[in-house]
Amino acid sequence: MNIIKLKSTTSTNDVLKQQIKNGLDEDTLLMADEQTHGRGQRDKTWISHKQTGFYGSFYLNEPLSYQKAFLIALLSLKHVFNQYDLSPKLKLPNDVYLENKKVSGILIERNHESNKAVIGIGINLTTAPLKTSTCLHDVASQAIDLSTLTHDLIKAIQQIRKTHTSALFQTFRSWVQSSPMFVMHNDQCAEIIDIDENFTLVTTQETVHFYDAVVHYGRCKLK
Repeated sequence: MNIIKLKSTTSTNDVLKQQIKNGLDEDTLLMADEQTHGRGQRDKTWISHKQTGFYGSFYLNEPLSYQKAFLIALLSLKHVFNQYDLSPKLKLPNDVYLENKKVSGILIERNHESNKAVIGIGINLTTAPLKTSTCLHDVASQAIDLSTLTHDLIKAIQQIRKTHTSALFQTFRSWVQSSPMFVMHNDQCAEIIDIDENFTLVTTQETVHFYDAVVHYGRCKLK
């Protein structure tokens, strides 16, 4: 995989998408020491302080459905964290938690004409930027540096991309079932207990579409 390293950039996703427009035609990881305008899901900001985390975007030079790109990203994170003897939990649609605090997030951006996707991944490595977040340095029993983390993440992505989507979904489904996630429904807090292959969430109240749900981790939080 081609690796592009930048000291600072606005958003690794934005820069990589521009390189794809300019003719990039090989598997590429573009990563930066810091992002000045790091982006998360639903127009949220991903705090990307200098040299405190992994801030990178992957381009896999092959057609990918949104679901396949999504599963590759999340399950690669799960695989890597499991390697470090950690037990990650999900907070849909794009966050990974360790010890009940956010440690990582993903941002999938897909071109519908080319059917190719950019997979953005942020991981807090040495610093937790918010009180509601954590970092690998604080929860892992072993020392993990950026070089090791990058190597392990690339290896996981290369391995998982070869797996059929249906098999990836079953692993993802088990992860959903074991993660403490809730949604508000009719002013009641409903626990997410399952997900089907259409990405419809099954709750203790009824079903709700994955993309329409505002998911809470651990318990419902009232505004």
